[in-house]
Amino acid sequence: MKGKVVKKLSAIILGFCMAVTLLPGIPGKTVQAAQPYETENLVGDPSFEDDNNVTLKPEGIPYEPGVWYSYAGPEKVKEEAHTGNASILIPRTDSAIEQDLDKDKLIQNEVYTAKVWAKTEDPSQSVYFGVKNFGGNEIKVKIDSTEYKEYMIPFTYTGDSNPRIYIWAEMLDGAKVYADDFSVVLSTDIENILFENGKITVQFSDEYSGEISEALFSGTVTNSMNPDEVSEIALEKVSAEGKTLVLSYPEIAAAPVDQQITVSLKYKTSGRTYKGDFVIPANGEPVVQAKIVSLTAENGLITAALEADPTVTPKKDDFGVQYRIGDGEYTSLAVKDFSYDKTTATVTFTVQTLEVKPESQTVTIKVTCGGIDTETTYELVLEEGNYYYVDATEGSDENDGLTPETAWKSLDKVNQTTFAPGDHILFQCGETWTGELMPKGSGIKGNPIVISSYGEGDKPLFMPGEDRVLSYFNVANDVLRDKKINNGISFYNQEYWEIRNLELYDPDFDENRPTEGYGQKASDVYRRAINLIAEDAGDLYGFTIDNVTMHGFRGPNSNRGKSSGGVIVTILSDPDNEANRVPTAIHDITVTNCEMYDLGRSGFNFSSPWTTREDVEGDEWGLFGYAGYGAWKPCENIYIANNIIHDIDGDGILIDGCKDVLVEHNVVYRTARYAEMAVGMFNWNSDNTVFQFNEVYDTCPSDYEGETNDAQGIEIDALNRDTWVQYNYMHDNRGGVFMWCSTADLRGFRGIYRYNISQNDGNLHGVIDWRPNHVDSAVYNNTIYISGDDYVQFLNTNGGNVAQNPKIYNNIFYNTNENLSTYSFLEDQIDWKNNIFYNFDNIPSADSNIEADPKLAAPGTGENGIDSVDGYKLLEDSPAIDAGIEIEDNGGRDYFGTALTDGQTDIGAAEYTVEKPISTAVLEYAIELAGGVNTDGVIDTVKENFENALQNAQDILAKVQSGDASVTQNQVDNAWRNLIKAMQYMEFKEANKDDLAKVIALAEEMNGKLDKYLDEGKAAFTTALTEAKEVYENEIATQEEVTSAWQNLLDAMANMMLKPDKALLEDLIAQAEGLNEADYEAQSFAVMRTALAAAKEVFDNVDADQEEIDASAAALKDAIAKLTLSAGTDQPGNNDQTENGGQSDNIGGSKTEGQTVASADKSNSTSTAGKASSAQNSGSAAKATKTGDEANVFPIAAAASVALLASAALVMLRIKKR
Repeated sequence: MKGKVVKKLSAIILGFCMAVTLLPGIPGKTVQAAQPYETENLVGDPSFEDDNNVTLKPEGIPYEPGVWYSYAGPEKVKEEAHTGNASILIPRTDSAIEQDLDKDKLIQNEVYTAKVWAKTEDPSQSVYFGVKNFGGNEIKVKIDSTEYKEYMIPFTYTGDSNPRIYIWAEMLDGAKVYADDFSVVLSTDIENILFENGKITVQFSDEYSGEISEALFSGTVTNSMNPDEVSEIALEKVSAEGKTLVLSYPEIAAAPVDQQITVSLKYKTSGRTYKGDFVIPANGEPVVQAKIVSLTAENGLITAALEADPTVTPKKDDFGVQYRIGDGEYTSLAVKDFSYDKTTATVTFTVQTLEVKPESQTVTIKVTCGGIDTETTYELVLEEGNYYYVDATEGSDENDGLTPETAWKSLDKVNQTTFAPGDHILFQCGETWTGELMPKGSGIKGNPIVISSYGEGDKPLFMPGEDRVLSYFNVANDVLRDKKINNGISFYNQEYWEIRNLELYDPDFDENRPTEGYGQKASDVYRRAINLIAEDAGDLYGFTIDNVTMHGFRGPNSNRGKSSGGVIVTILSDPDNEANRVPTAIHDITVTNCEMYDLGRSGFNFSSPWTTREDVEGDEWGLFGYAGYGAWKPCENIYIANNIIHDIDGDGILIDGCKDVLVEHNVVYRTARYAEMAVGMFNWNSDNTVFQFNEVYDTCPSDYEGETNDAQGIEIDALNRDTWVQYNYMHDNRGGVFMWCSTADLRGFRGIYRYNISQNDGNLHGVIDWRPNHVDSAVYNNTIYISGDDYVQFLNTNGGNVAQNPKIYNNIFYNTNENLSTYSFLEDQIDWKNNIFYNFDNIPSADSNIEADPKLAAPGTGENGIDSVDGYKLLEDSPAIDAGIEIEDNGGRDYFGTALTDGQTDIGAAEYTVEKPISTAVLEYAIELAGGVNTDGVIDTVKENFENALQNAQDILAKVQSGDASVTQNQVDNAWRNLIKAMQYMEFKEANKDDLAKVIALAEEMNGKLDKYLDEGKAAFTTALTEAKEVYENEIATQEEVTSAWQNLLDAMANMMLKPDKALLEDLIAQAEGLNEADYEAQSFAVMRTALAAAKEVFDNVDADQEEIDASAAALKDAIAKLTLSAGTDQPGNNDQTENGGQSDNIGGSKTEGQTVASADKSNSTSTAGKASSAQNSGSAAKATKTGDEANVFPIAAAASVALLASAALVMLRIKKR
C-alpha cells in the first residue's frame, strides 16, 4: 500500500514533523502510511484575530515569544483588514508593534522569509517593517504603498536569541498605517517527504525549478536494536514525475523484537537533513537476552563476557555497576565509556578510577544485568611509578630516560610515551624546548602523573611550535570550524595530572598585537599556554597547576578569542551528530602560585556547550537566552589562589560554567588593555562562587587601546547563583565598583558584595552600574572611597532597569568628587538602609541612612597591597560604630579579620576594635625549657611531635614580636600548652616513681580546691588521681604502668578549667538592687529591672561560661547607665553614690571577652568545596573588646597551667642532671 501524499495548502513551510502510523498488514511485512510534515508560521496571532494578544511593551521584563507588544499607541482595529476581521493601526511617530519569535523553533544557518501585508496613507513618511536579533545586521523595508502590498525580508538565522519582527514609525504625522497577515516561514525547495521501509517519496515545491534526481540526496538509517550504529543507505531512483521523486533503499528485515527505524535524508543543496521514523514489528522468533558469564576488573576498567550475542545490542543503561572497599557498603560507580564487541560478545566499561592509598585495598565490583548480579574482586595497590628525565642538551631519545645521566632529549619522545599513575616527567632546569607538549596517559586519585623540573637554574622553558588545525571547537553555544590552535601544553580526555615549576613563553606576543583596538587582530590562531580539553568524555578529574610562569600567548582579540591566553579549559561536543554527545566537565582543578602576564583575552577561562539552565530550588530563569547543547553541566570544585596575573588584553580570571569555586589571595592588575568588555575577574553561568582576599587594580589602564565597557575590578555577571565577593581590595580600576551584568533573558540570583574596600575606582559607568533582572542581590558593609573630578553618576540607572529585592545596607560611601551626580537612587526598587554618605548632594530618604563624616583613620591612603588599607579603620568617635543592621550569615568576620559575633554591627568594611595586649611570658618560658630537651634515643613519632610543637611555638612568638595583628591570645596559649605536653612525653627511661610522686603532690593541691573548678573534667581528674595513687602504692608496678599513670594524671590536670569569674556581675547586681525605684522614670527602671533579672539568672547558673557572664554584665551596666531621673528628683537614692551625688565611676567595671578570632582564609585547605563553604560563614568567635574594656590575657585555668609548668620544669631538671 502506498502512503498518500497530502499537498500543502500553505505555499511556504517552516519545519517538518513526522508521524507514521502502522496500518494492518501481513505478519512479518511492514505497511506504512505517513502523515507528511506540517507547515508552520512562526508568528503568533499573525492576523490579529485573537482579542487578547496585544500587550503594552513591558519595561525591563523579557518578551514572551509569540505575543504582540505595542509601544506608543498602536492598536488593533476592526477596520481596514487585509483578511479576516482585524488589523493593526500605527498612528504616529515612535509607534511600534513588535513580536519575538521562539529561537528554539528556528534552525541555525537556514534561510527564513518574513512577510507582512501593509499600506500607508502617506508614502512619503518613514514607517518600516523590519527583522532584528537574528544573528546578522538588522534589516528593514519602508512601507510605501497606499494599497495593501506584501513586503518580504529574507534572513539567515545565525544567532542565539529570539529574532524580533516589527513595524516602527520613525516619522509619521497626520497619516495612518495599517498592517495585517504577518508570517515568518522557512525558505525551502522541499514541500514534504514520506518515509517507508525501503522507499522515500520527496515532494518538491511548485516554485522549484532545478533538477530532480537521487544525486541531490544521501541517506543513513539507525535501528533501535543498535541505536549507536549509523549506517549509510544506497539510494536509487524509482521515478521522477513532475515535482515528485521516488527513491528506494534496501528494505530492513523483521527481527525477534520490534524495531524503531529512523531514516535521515540529507538534501545536499541546502545541507539540511530530514528525518522520518517508523516501526517494523517483531517476526515471532525467540529473543536472545544479555547474560554475563564472567567478569574481570582493574582500577578504571571492567570487562564482562556474555553468554551469546543478544538480539538487541547491549547499551550502557542495561547494566548497573557498583563497588565496595573491603566489607563496606556498595556504592554506584560512574561509567565514563561503554563499548560492545559483537564478534566476541564482550562488554567493556571504562569507569571512574578509585583513590589509591598507601595500604592495599580489596575492591569488589558488582555488575547487574537483567536482574542478575555478577561479582569479581581485585587489589587496589599504590604503584610508585617511574621518574623520567628530559635534557634538551645532554639527553638522547635512545636512552631509557630513567636517570639524569640517561635522560631523553625531545618532546617527541615524551609525546610518544603513555605514562602511568605515579610517573614523574622531569625537565632539566635552564633548558629550552620548542613544540607542543602532549603527554599521554592518566593518573588516578591519590597517585597523579607529575610534570616538573630537576637540577638548578631557571625553570625549564617551553615555546610553541607549529600551528595545528582543530576541526571544531565549542565556544559558549557557538561552533567554530577548522580553527588554528597553538598550545604550550595540551591534555585531551585525561585526568589526574600535576604541572609544576615550568615556564611557558610565546615569543610572538608583540607580533600578534591588535592593531586597531577591539575586534582587530594580527593573528587568527587560538594560542594557549595550557589547554585542558575534554570531548564527550563525561566527568574527568584532577588537574593541579602550581608555580608555572605563562606569558606571550595571544589569540584573536574578540569575544570568541576568550579561548586564548593562559590556562584554558575547553569542553567539546560533536556538533554534527547528537547521538555522540555526552555531557562533559573537568572537576577538581587547582591553579596556585603562578604568574600570568602578557596574555590575550583571558588569563584563566572555561568554555562549554553544556549551558542550558533549568529552574531549581525556587530560582526560575524565565526567558533563557543562553541555550546550548543540553542541560547545564558545570566543572566543579575549582580553586585559584596566590597567583599574580597582569597585563592581560582581556579578563584576568573568568569563571564560566562552574560550581563550587574559590578564588582567593590573587593579585590581578592591568587587565582589559585591548578588549571591548573586560574586567579583572568575574563569573558567568556558575553556582557557589567565592572571590575573596584578592587585590584587583588598574583595570583598563591609562595606556589601553580598546573600548572602555565594563572595566570593573570584580564583576558578578549573568546566569550566576550564589556569588560572594568579599574581603577584596579593589582600587584604581577605570570602571565602577558594583555590577550584576544580567539582562532581560539572562538572570542572576543572590550576588553578594560584602566587606570589600574600594579606593579611587574610576566610576566610568557609575559607582553602581544598575542592570535588570538580578534577584536578591545585596551590597553590605563595604567602604567605598570616591575620588576624581570628572562628571560621574553614583548610580547609573541605565534607563531605570528593574531588579528584584535588592538591598544596600551598612556601607560607607566617602566622596571627594565634587562632580558626582546623585540624582537617582531607584528607591522604588532598592532598599537603602543604615548607609553613611559623606559629601553627597542627595542621599536616599530612609531615616536610617546617615549623612556624616564616618571618621575613618586615613581615607584615601591605601597603596598597592591588600594590607595597605588601615586608613579605612574606624576612629573611636566614628558614627559608624554599632550603627549597622545585623545581617544573618554575614561571613563571620570583617575585612581585617575581626570576628562579628556581638550583634552590634558597625557600618563599613571595618569593625571597630581596641587592640588587646598579647602575653607571651608563658610561651617564652616554655620555649626556654624546650631548649634543654635531649632527643637522643626518643621514639621517632614522639620526637617529631615535640619538634613540630616547638617550631609552632617559635613561629607564633615570632609573629607576635613582628607585630602580626592576626595572632590571638588563644593561639599563643595553645602553642605553649601543646609544647609542654610534648615535652612531658620525652623522657621516661628509669623505672622509678619520682615524677609520679611530684605530680600526685601537685594534684592533691588542686584536689583541695575542686570547688573552684568547672564540673567538666572533675570526674576524669578524680579517677586519674585515684589510679595514680594506686600505682604509686603498688610495689610491683611496672615502669610502663607508672608512666601511664603519670601521663593520665597530667592530662586530667591540664583539662581542669577554673570556674568563670562572676565578681563584676555580682558587683553590678548589688549596685542595681541598691537603687530606689521612686527616683527614676518608670520605663527606664523597668528596662533596668529586666536586665537585673537576667543578670541574676546568669549569676545563679553554675554552667554559665565567661562569654555569657560578660554579656549579661554589659547589658546590666548599659541599663543602669540609661536610667532617667524622675521629675523633681535631684539625685538618685543609690547607696553606692559618690560624694558629688553621681553614679560610681566603676559601674559596669571591666569586661572580659572571648579571645578566639575566626578567619575565612582557607588558603591552606586541600578541599576547595570546603574552602568555598567556610568562606561563606567563617566566624563564630567573640567580637574584640571595644573602648574601655580590659582584656584577661590568661583565658585558661591558672592552677592547671602552673601545675603543668612545674611538672615540665622538674622533668627538665632531671634530664639535665643526667
